[in-house]
Amino acid sequence: MDSDAKLNILTEALAAAGASALAIDARGDVAISTMNDTALERDVAAFVAERLDRIGDGARLVMGRAGTRLSLTVRPTDKEGGGLWVVVVREVRGAAAHAGIEWLNADEVEARYESSAYGIVEGAASVAAPVAESYARGVPLMLEGELGAGQVEIAKRLYLDGPFADQPFVSVALDELTDRGWRHMLKSSESPLFQTGLTLCIEGWNAVGPQRLRELVSTMADTALATRCHVVLTANDMPGGSESDQVAFVTERFACAVSVAPAIAEQGAASTKA
Repeated sequence: MDSDAKLNILTEALAAAGASALAIDARGDVAISTMNDTALERDVAAFVAERLDRIGDGARLVMGRAGTRLSLTVRPTDKEGGGLWVVVVREVRGAAAHAGIEWLNADEVEARYESSAYGIVEGAASVAAPVAESYARGVPLMLEGELGAGQVEIAKRLYLDGPFADQPFVSVALDELTDRGWRHMLKSSESPLFQTGLTLCIEGWNAVGPQRLRELVSTMADTALATRCHVVLTANDMPGGSESDQVAFVTERFACAVSVAPAIAEQGAASTKA
């Protein structure tokens, strides 16, 4: 069997699994590929090549293109004495179709953080000890605080400064999920709940009803989510400064590492970054 026939077999097998693959060098030149779309192949190669100096073995990137999100898993190889990187490409199916679920790269998280009204490097630094505890014990970090204190922005800063910035950041706003979005979260193999290596930021707990809360917590616990991903749960205080019943339940159920975001008055004036 010649090499073209072997490549065709590999291409068909990957396509049946919903994937394609290519191997690139450090310049982004393609050595071999199973992709039929040459424009997409070129874009993927360039996207990965730009990031090779800051990603590790098995890094997973997310690339947006033409309204779709692509998951790219990158691994180095020394095939034939040359430095090549194998990139496995899959479409993140349903990612754009579900309001409240967003997959982002470190580049995108950085851009959003920098353009936000917050400059909370100090806030991120203040939760360093609970973050270390979260990593060590394999439990979620519960980041609480008053409304407007920037808990999600602190979560982004922790992600950018942490050890998992070569993997996607997935934000989930529970209060924005439709019925279809909830089914996707709890049942689909494409749900962020069933992935590995992500930083997963989940907000909107106060709006979740008892049944859905139990279902979500059960899924997170049964699949040992916090041992596979870095999980940051963010919550706004109730009027008067207390935590909601939902947040108290989740915190106790997972024995979360807990930190309180600095109050707005303690953060000083909001950043005026453009």
